[in-house]
Parts: sequence; C-alpha cells; structure tokens
Amino acid sequence: MFSNRMLLVGGWLAAAVVLSTGVVHAKPAEPYVSTGKDHAWFSFSKPHAPDPAGQLAYAAELWSHQRFTKAFKAYRTLALTWPGSDEAATAQYMMGRILEQQKKWKDAFDAYQTLMDRYPGAFAYEEVLQRQFAIAKQEMNRKRGKFLLLPGYKAPEKAVELFEKIISNGPRTPIAPEAQFLIGQSYETSLDYELAMVAYMTTQQRYPASDYAEKAALGRARTLYKITREQPNDEASLEEAYAAAILFLNAYPDSEQADQVRDYRDNLFDRRVETAYSVAEYYDQIAKRPKAAMASYEKLIRAFPRSAQAEQARQRLEELSREQVETTDDEQTQD
Repeated sequence: MFSNRMLLVGGWLAAAVVLSTGVVHAKPAEPYVSTGKDHAWFSFSKPHAPDPAGQLAYAAELWSHQRFTKAFKAYRTLALTWPGSDEAATAQYMMGRILEQQKKWKDAFDAYQTLMDRYPGAFAYEEVLQRQFAIAKQEMNRKRGKFLLLPGYKAPEKAVELFEKIISNGPRTPIAPEAQFLIGQSYETSLDYELAMVAYMTTQQRYPASDYAEKAALGRARTLYKITREQPNDEASLEEAYAAAILFLNAYPDSEQADQVRDYRDNLFDRRVETAYSVAEYYDQIAKRPKAAMASYEKLIRAFPRSAQAEQARQRLEELSREQVETTDDEQTQD
C-alpha cells in the first residue's frame, strides 16, 4: 500500500516538473523518406532499376522499341513499387496506352480510371477523358462472339457503365452531354426502352442548352412511342407518349424530325380515342353498367370533342339517358 502511494506521488511530481518547465525532451522526428515496396528475390514484379526515375527510363526504352508486353510489366512494376512517386502517374498512364495498343479496350479504360482515381492533377486530364470516351464508344459498337462465318452480335448496354464513369469524371465537360445521350442510345439499341427513355430525359434535364437536348427529346418521344407498341392497352403510357410528342413539337417546330414526331402524335391521338371508346363500350355492352358507360362516354366527349367517336358517344349517351328515364318511370309506376 505504502509503495503504491509512493509511486503515485512520484508520478505527480514528474508531471509537475514537466508542466513547470514547459519542456518535454522527446526524440526528434526523422524526416519522411519515400521508400519502395520490398520484393523477394523470386518476385516477378521486381524492378529493373533501384529508383522510380530509373525504372521509368527503362520502361520508356522498351516502349520506344515497341516491346509493349515488357514495357507494360516495367510500368506496372513502377506503379506497384513506388505508388507515391511522381513517376507512378506516368507509369499508370502508359499502362493504359499499351493496353489500347493491344486493343484490350476494357482493360485500358480501367487503367485510365485508376489514373483518374489515384493521381488527380498529375496527368493530362482532358486527353485521358477523351481516350476513355473513345474506348466507351468502341465498346458500344463492338461486335462480340465473331467466329468463322458467324457475324457476331453487339451488346451496347455493356458500354453504359463506362459512359457513367466518364460523366462522373467530368460532369461539366463538353463530352458529358453526348455521353449521357449515348447511354440512352445504348439502352434503346438493346431494346430496353424504359431505361432509354429515362436516360434521354436525364440528358434534357442536365444539359438543356447542349446540342444533344433536341436529340434527347426526340429519343424520349420515340422510345415512349415504342413502349406503347409493347403495351397497347396501357392508357398511362399512351398519355405520356402523346405528351412527349407535343412537347417536342412545341420546343422544336422546325426540327428535321418534326414530321416523324407528328406521325407519332397523330397515331397516338387515334389510339387514345379508340382506347377511351373501348372502355365505354365495355361498360355499355359487356359489363351492362349504364352509369359507368355514361360517365365514360362523357369523358370521351370532353377529351376528344371533334373525333368521330365523340359523335357516336353523344348518340349512345342520349339513348342511355332515355333508357335511364324510362327505367325510373317504370319503377315509379310499379310503386
């Protein structure tokens, strides 16, 4: 007990001395020195040179002699061994260039993306973004599965992820509107019209002043029209597609594609009328619900007053009204 108290008192005294003098005699910090990764003697990624500058020169010499496979390994070794060095960004960039040279498009894109993520500000940003964009378009149009006489097939939806990364890398760059528009095209070509429509609408909302706003508005009207062909009885789809066609014609009346959109509009109008009349007929002839039928006929007349079906609806509405009066009179007579 006594010894514990003595130790406690001694600790207090030592602290008091430090506080009174204001000086703590600590070992001075050693300056930070960037060191490379240690490699075993059998390592396949062991650098050729003892420092990043020497390794970069060695890799560049291999590149200049078009020994691309060995140059790639040398650049990769540099990036792995000295990831924090100034030369690492150059090495990562050259890895992308070599993969492009070898037509390994997706791997090249990923190499450039690593450059974007790890070394911001240490490379030619616009050039790398343009290279990524070119690769994404290449992937969008590339034919896959070609074998002997088989022509192969396109899978443009595989480029969507690449375009999304490009937009994330440069949301305010000149290529961002086109990248967003191409997402819509990729989905549309893959027959995924709903996702295509959303992508086109996003292009309109994010980049309304770009050259792709009109193209996106057309794409949205077109994909919504295609959706109505797949879902012919969906009234909501018909309404949305018709509204998109009207919006396009109001915004771009002199567009070269205006005639095509007018065809969409007219076709959608006719189908909307037919759908409304079919609903009224169903309540009238099949369900035998005269009140619901009358409400549906009245709705049709209000929405499409000049259509041929509106005149038919008026005539049938008068007949149903008379029948309702006669039914009421008969019930009162019986009472």
